[in-house]
Amino acid sequence: LTFTLDHSKGADHLWQREEEITEVSLAETFAQHINDRALYCVDTKSWYLWNGVRWEGDKRQHISLLSRRLVQHFAKLALKDGNVHLVKRLSSLSDVSAYGTN
Repeated sequence: LTFTLDHSKGADHLWQREEEITEVSLAETFAQHINDRALYCVDTKSWYLWNGVRWEGDKRQHISLLSRRLVQHFAKLALKDGNVHLVKRLSSLSDVSAYGTN
């Protein structure tokens, strides 16, 4: 099961103001990237990935890895812009998968 960021869905989008970058806004952005490929089940508190045939439990924690990659991507963009404060803020929000998106 492979899972990568879909950069065609606006991964390079940064918010208008730094204050808009919160756990919720990152989770919403993350949800856009995993749309129709992953689901969070509130009852079992588990992530499920679509393998093309059926939903499988995320036993290898691909979702956690993918959420960290998304935050790292935004941190790299902030660093490129010289915004060290934003890089620090993003590093404190490194695993948005913990918030569930469905």
